[in-house]
Amino acid sequence: MKRLSYILQRPHLCHAIFLLGATVLVASAYILEHFFGAEPCRMCWWQRYVHWALGFVAFSGYYAGWIAKDRIYVWPERAFKYMFALTLVGGGIALWQSLGQRGVLELPDVCQGTVAHVSEDLISQLQHVTPPPSCSEVGFTILGHSLAEWNVLAMGAFATAILFAWIYTVIRNR
Repeated sequence: MKRLSYILQRPHLCHAIFLLGATVLVASAYILEHFFGAEPCRMCWWQRYVHWALGFVAFSGYYAGWIAKDRIYVWPERAFKYMFALTLVGGGIALWQSLGQRGVLELPDVCQGTVAHVSEDLISQLQHVTPPPSCSEVGFTILGHSLAEWNVLAMGAFATAILFAWIYTVIRNR
């Protein structure tokens, strides 16, 4: 409990932990893609964009908090707000995809696994482009759950931890 209190009293350490978590999410996505053949669909890419943005905001919060040390600056506290919003967006995309995979919600038209509106024959002949997989297909599972479902859990855990750190920082700074 003393270590948790020590980390929470230093927002730059919280941001460093969230940066590490975002890096793990991005790295695991690339490992699953390149070593295990899990081809990302368009919604998977949208979720990766959120992970990259989460890492960028966490890094900027870490850097601003590291410069400030124990002085109170506004950016590290604001970074918690932005990271929380990003986790809600990422979790929303992942939830939308996982419900679409189960047939509960309809997925957007761009997720049908087709190439752009140009002739598919021309594109495949000139560039040998394969279309991305459909977002509604579950191509890869871990312990019986799709990657979108795992991302819902990851974003929920991130949102909970960020909210906890954010509330602690606000109460401490009053």
